[in-house]
Amino acid sequence: MRTAIATIVFTATVAAAAEQPTQDVAPPAKPGLFADHRIVDAEIPLPVLDRARTVAVLYSHAPADKNLTKGLEELAAAEPQRYTLRTAYTPMRDWLRIAGGFAHFQVGGGTRPESRLADFERLMGNNRIGDLAAVAAVQYDTRDLPSGRQIESGYYEYSGIMEINVSSVSLAGVYVEQLSAYRTVGNGTTGVVDGPFPYPVELPNVNVRNVRTNVKVPMGISGENSGIAPVAATPWPRDPRVAWPTYRDGMEKLAAAHPTTRFVWTTIPLASAGNTQRSYFNAELRAYAHSTGKLVFDLADIASHDPAGTLQTDRDGQVLASMYAEPGVSGAMNATGRQRAARAWWWLMARIGGWEPPAGAVSTAADSTERE
Repeated sequence: MRTAIATIVFTATVAAAAEQPTQDVAPPAKPGLFADHRIVDAEIPLPVLDRARTVAVLYSHAPADKNLTKGLEELAAAEPQRYTLRTAYTPMRDWLRIAGGFAHFQVGGGTRPESRLADFERLMGNNRIGDLAAVAAVQYDTRDLPSGRQIESGYYEYSGIMEINVSSVSLAGVYVEQLSAYRTVGNGTTGVVDGPFPYPVELPNVNVRNVRTNVKVPMGISGENSGIAPVAATPWPRDPRVAWPTYRDGMEKLAAAHPTTRFVWTTIPLASAGNTQRSYFNAELRAYAHSTGKLVFDLADIASHDPAGTLQTDRDGQVLASMYAEPGVSGAMNATGRQRAARAWWWLMARIGGWEPPAGAVSTAADSTERE
């Protein structure tokens, strides 16, 4: 592999009354409920499940996230008498009005958590399907926050044109960027080089036609010596210290706009390692939800405890337990893990439907609020 001199162009990217569902829904359950690993095996009476399956639910998720949706399908197939559920992917508006059920939608794009929330807000908008929902939730994806131990600082965005000798080490560790390069390979076909790549960039032995990149430079790093100038100071949406308040404020705004809908707050699913930034988000969510009385579907807690209730960790905190991990897919759960998540969801819907479980069976956030 040979190195090359490439000209790289940096471009900055700047960042009426609602119809109510017709099904009978009991008065809201007591606030502050956490559906976590401790209630997965709870025994729910069949009449309670019958009531829960009529609740009109709007569930929004990332395109790659099938932990809950597929788990509900698998659980229904395994135990149809108890867990049969009316479900639909992107149904028309009238679908929820008819008989309730679980309607789910893909929201957002790429690894952009703020885009999922924005799409969810649109679904909840007036005359959209969301205003028929008795219960609504938006689930972020594992990849919405990066892996790694370091929580990144804020970023400046720069714009400029500069020539970089990619064999140079002077910029190593300074820039983190998404590189997308058209290239010509031996037979003349065109492909794409994808990143992110840290500098120095060592391109394959190909003829690079042009390169476009968005670059974010940590605040405090001067652009004076690199020949580029700052054009904006914008928080990075994937920084958990940005992603968490964005999610919190968005959910509170939706709750105020839709007072008859019960909003379920959801933790970010975990990967098999390197969950420092996801754990930060999840800890903030648990603490806030515990102090303000929210409904929480704690998928991260469910995924990080084995069936005996033992927490699975690495040096960075909670991890997706190996017995629930789908091989080769970051954050994806296998059938065992998915069905455990589905059982927890049924428990939460039963509680929202008015069921009072036996004493001692109600989950709280008492031991789930500390940061890992």
